Amino acid sequence: MNSIVQAAGSSKGQRRVRRLAMAVPISLLLALGGVLATHSEPAAQLARDAALCPLDASMIGNRAIYLIDLRKPLDHRTRTLPGELLLQAAGELGVNDELRVYALTPFAEAPRMALGRLCKPFADADLTARTAKDRRRAEADCSDLPAQLPAALRADAKRYCGLRATLRERIEELALRPAPSVVADAHLIDAFAEIDRSLQGRQAQTTLYVFSDMMQHADWYSHLALGRGPSQERAEGALAWQFANFRQRRERRNASIGLVSPPPAALKVTIFYLPLEGFTDHNESRRAHKQFWRDYFGNRQVVFMDQNTMPSYRWRLSTDAI
Repeated sequence: MNSIVQAAGSSKGQRRVRRLAMAVPISLLLALGGVLATHSEPAAQLARDAALCPLDASMIGNRAIYLIDLRKPLDHRTRTLPGELLLQAAGELGVNDELRVYALTPFAEAPRMALGRLCKPFADADLTARTAKDRRRAEADCSDLPAQLPAALRADAKRYCGLRATLRERIEELALRPAPSVVADAHLIDAFAEIDRSLQGRQAQTTLYVFSDMMQHADWYSHLALGRGPSQERAEGALAWQFANFRQRRERRNASIGLVSPPPAALKVTIFYLPLEGFTDHNESRRAHKQFWRDYFGNRQVVFMDQNTMPSYRWRLSTDAI
């Protein structure tokens, strides 16, 4: 009888040992899964390039393009503006949206130079912290990331903030360089046409940001030359900026340039507009100038955000075509 009891006890003990042995790896797996869930964000699962953009282009959301016109001299009030306004453009990005930054060049054939790009690997709501004491929502920024962020999200946010800061520094370095004493060119329309061609067939929303006095200046069409001068046409000032005048000149231009107008329907335009002393620092001429660009962009969503008035500058044309 005792042997039977001992055998039963031994059997129960063995079953307990087996249950414990099975429970240990299961608990370890559950713990590991909890760690992975805590430190893994959905957006961070995507494979990304050095600019934090998804390698799978179909995963990129909306696009923003920031074109900076540094062909004209900036004074001490406006030199820091291009970099500051980058933050405004970047602040409107959603998760996986892309921002590309370009500077205007002296060349009509290649009117824009890439300064950099970045994508936002998180949504703003992801950086919203809720404090335990008063439950108030605190919106995070690069200067003050919440301590409660999961490790993976914090790493993405810090990388994004670093890329944004580097891009701003690059812009400010260019803005601080001495400008030419005489403005010889500003191929804004060629740059817009090139941007337009790059967007053909794209369905997602695109926002174009422009930092400029919006003075197109080329031998075939120049707001500067048409806005003032000795001839009757130039003496009419802002009347010469009517879009019909531009359209006639464009039609006479070499068709091989391939200007495209109007821009795609999905394009929104925000212009950080610097009124130019002697040209658009008066209401009537400024209204005429803005209307020209509304006509150019096809009366789509065009928003002008007036900045400081830009001091007048000297300019010249390479030919007398105007």
